[in-house]
Amino acid sequence: MNPKSNLFCKIITISLFVHISISGSPPQIRFEHLTINDGLSQSSVRAILQDSYGFMWFGTQDGLNLYNGYEFEIFKNIKNDTTSISNNFINDLQEDLNGFIWIATDNGLNRFDHSTRKFKRIDLHDFFNNKSLSNSILSINATDTNVWFSTKDGVYKYNIERNSIDIYKLSSLEDDTRSDVKVSLFRTRSDMLWAITNMFGVYDYDSDSNIFKEIKFKQAGNSPLLQLNEIYEDSEGIFWFGSSAGLNKYNSKTSELITYKEEIESITNENITTNIINSITEDDFGNLWIATSGYGLIYLNKKSEEFVVYKNDLINEKSISIDVAHKVYKDRTGIIWIGTDGGGVDKMSTYLNHFSLVQQSTYGLSFKSVRSLFEDRYGNIWISGYNGLDRYNPQTNKYKQFYNELKSNGKTINDIVYSIIEDKQLPEKYLYFGTEGNGIFRYDISSERFSSFFLSGSSYGNNMILCMLDDGHNLWAGTYNGLFKINKKSGLYKKYLYKENDLSVIEPQNITSLFKDARGNFWIGTSQHGLLLMDSKNEKLVSLSSLMSNLNDQQVSLNIGKYIKCIFESNIGELWVGTTEGLFKINKDSKKVISYTVNDGLPNNVIYGILEDDSRNLWLSTNFGITVFNPIEKTFTNYDYLDGLQSNEFNTNAYMKSKSGTLYFGGIRGFNYFNPSKIEFNTTVPNIVFTDFYLFNKKIDVGEVFNNRVILERPITTLDTLVLNYSENVFTVYFSSLDFSAPGKNLYSHKLEGFNEEFSIPTSNRFVTYTNLNPGKYVLIVKGSNNNKLWNESGVSLVIIINPPFWLTWWFFVFVASVIIMILFSIYKYRINRILELERLRVKIASDLHDEVGATLTKVSMRAQMLEMQVNDEKEAWSLKRISEQSREAVSTMQDIVWAIDARNDDFDNLINKMKDTAYSILAEKDIKVNFSISGINSDNKIDIELRQNLYLILKESVHNVMKHSDATETKISLENNKDSLTMIISDNGKTFNQKEHYSGQGLRNIEMRAKKINAVCQFINENGFKVIIKAPPIL
Repeated sequence: MNPKSNLFCKIITISLFVHISISGSPPQIRFEHLTINDGLSQSSVRAILQDSYGFMWFGTQDGLNLYNGYEFEIFKNIKNDTTSISNNFINDLQEDLNGFIWIATDNGLNRFDHSTRKFKRIDLHDFFNNKSLSNSILSINATDTNVWFSTKDGVYKYNIERNSIDIYKLSSLEDDTRSDVKVSLFRTRSDMLWAITNMFGVYDYDSDSNIFKEIKFKQAGNSPLLQLNEIYEDSEGIFWFGSSAGLNKYNSKTSELITYKEEIESITNENITTNIINSITEDDFGNLWIATSGYGLIYLNKKSEEFVVYKNDLINEKSISIDVAHKVYKDRTGIIWIGTDGGGVDKMSTYLNHFSLVQQSTYGLSFKSVRSLFEDRYGNIWISGYNGLDRYNPQTNKYKQFYNELKSNGKTINDIVYSIIEDKQLPEKYLYFGTEGNGIFRYDISSERFSSFFLSGSSYGNNMILCMLDDGHNLWAGTYNGLFKINKKSGLYKKYLYKENDLSVIEPQNITSLFKDARGNFWIGTSQHGLLLMDSKNEKLVSLSSLMSNLNDQQVSLNIGKYIKCIFESNIGELWVGTTEGLFKINKDSKKVISYTVNDGLPNNVIYGILEDDSRNLWLSTNFGITVFNPIEKTFTNYDYLDGLQSNEFNTNAYMKSKSGTLYFGGIRGFNYFNPSKIEFNTTVPNIVFTDFYLFNKKIDVGEVFNNRVILERPITTLDTLVLNYSENVFTVYFSSLDFSAPGKNLYSHKLEGFNEEFSIPTSNRFVTYTNLNPGKYVLIVKGSNNNKLWNESGVSLVIIINPPFWLTWWFFVFVASVIIMILFSIYKYRINRILELERLRVKIASDLHDEVGATLTKVSMRAQMLEMQVNDEKEAWSLKRISEQSREAVSTMQDIVWAIDARNDDFDNLINKMKDTAYSILAEKDIKVNFSISGINSDNKIDIELRQNLYLILKESVHNVMKHSDATETKISLENNKDSLTMIISDNGKTFNQKEHYSGQGLRNIEMRAKKINAVCQFINENGFKVIIKAPPIL
């Protein structure tokens, strides 16, 4: 036998009678509602799950819902689409260790894949031939390799890897054919798998024998505990059973079973004969929340064993939506979610309920708008409002309504009680109530009787009591028409009106607030004349401006507004005034005024009430929620309706601090009370996810074809990189901080790396739009906070790549560059071929000139010379001699031309050698010494044909001049190339010449002409010989 089963057979049943504090009106909790009006697919919610991303899932009777805190995504069966969910009736939800969502439906098991947004169906009839087997899946328990699920026929194990199913029959179900049999699954913290039935008890899976064995839980009288709907194991390892016997508590260590049937019957006022408990969960404080059929939501404080039931209240919209609840579930931030039968989803945040909320309800507060709050000497809280006056006893948690009991001389009290105070004189036990039109009523606490006290029959204005103050002997009343001092014993009164400059009475004079500070100063707030002070000597009303008339220009303006809402003195003696124009601090000694408005952090400039907590922070009620002001740091922390307040709008006079330190603030939809020292904040860092993607304001779904292509292959939630075309550069990305305490107060900040490097100013906007981004790679980073501004600094990121148009792509650039290179190469190749062709032509011409023309001229010269030797006639001989000489000159000239034309001579080495040969050969005739120097020239460098030819001919002409005319003994020739010029200098040490005659010679003109052809500067120096300087552009 399984040892684990033996453990549960040894049960000691203890009958325990627990004292439970039950009240007619339990402390109110604010339930938020999600209904079909918010996008929920259907109102009956049977299953709830928070997945590993942080999304909430709700299974209804008509569809599966995914919730991101702002909107729902609905999944339903689509005919002929096998990747849709198999059925719309959802019974259970669970996520496995791989992140797949498993869904139990009325027609099979389904698996949802986040990455594809598709469902896989597991139909029992595909695995078993027995068509009588129910395919309605009731419960799921998933591991990494197996998914256990149940139907009314028993338990099944689906092996994910093998895609196979094993069936496990429970012994009591083998012969049972009833259709109302339910089997659910539960896994304990010690990894035991239990099958729970609503008729035959609990079965434990024995892995050794691979069967389920029955566990016997016995109640008082030794009867077995059989009819079970729910089992829950709390954080202490205690098991809680929901059964036909009510709530059962089982301690596996002591084997004790405790039954709470009588307690459940007591709070529900019903005789429990059937199983009413559908679901159980535990909150962050160790308390149990129990969903029931017809009896609402039950709360159990495990330490005090106090039960409270929360049921629907038709006149309280923040009560639970309906009394039938299928499922109760706690998410990671501690929010309690309730799936109801017809009311949608209810949620309750423990972090919002620190602002306890009291609103109009059947057994509680009898009216909606609260106008005054007061605590009497016995600790009772008096609350007044339109058409109502209630007294709340915190000890008994009960309300008593007085509206119909208030009678004075046969008349009922008027609609509104504006103010409530208590008689300070002991042993008097009176309360005074200032009304809208019937003056002041006095309430005798001992006899619990009301009587008319003051101005009940006077004219309109005097009987409008807005505020009251008791100084011991006298009662002061502020009205629509001045200030009254009333002797409480005699009833005699005196009226006070404010007179400007002691000359005339200013009408009207609505007195809105009265306050006596620690020094005995009597402050009066008005709605037309600002703040007044009662002069104690002559009992005259003095304005604040008159009181502080000695202020200089360097100090804050005295204008604190005409409408004073409240006056308060702090524990350190600072006077604070709430007005319709902000908060003001008045220093009575220095006579300085400091103002605080919305520009300083106030949520609204209308200040209804001011209270101080034990940490000396000021709590202010306004027209936009409650704010807490730290006077030291001068900072405001604002709370609004989303934080659990009755409304954003509060009321004048509706505020007080109880003896226990609890603060009360009333408004147009009830009142809030809280202990500032016990307010806890949401410390859960939220997960941030991307939720949706839009192109040109159109939502893009997974797999959707847009611009002839699929944009999202996977959901943007699971996407790392998003690739867009250059024309798809107007897009919107949505995101969500998955903290559901108050989604409207979640904040977001984002930046797009590559576009802007600074995070945006935090706002509640949960989307960002970009337009006309240049092609490139960007990274969108989004940070988010929870409702208490606790940030997920890591955030979530998405790489966005915008592909450029084809003409801006790298391959297009490579293609264009390749084409350009090919064109340039072709041009280069063509030019090279042309150059080579020209060089070949030059070589051919040079060869032809040398071989043909040169040979012919040589023959002419030789024949002329031979004929000269044969003739005797002197004149003929001279002619033949000239022919021979000119032929030789022509050969020499032609040789120079051939040398210049020949491409094989296109380098400096050939030029230099030619120059040397020519200079040496010409000057050698007269034994003139030649010095040749070369500088900055690479002899292998190519040289332009025209430059080469003209440099050579200039040198040749210059050398001829030296040989013919200079009588020199030495000639220097230098050729220097630098970054500035190519310079050739031919100089000799011969005689000087007549400048005019010499410069007019044909040789020098030829030199100048040839210098111009090569863009050179030519210079002749006739000093200590003769010097020719040629400066041409440098050879680089």
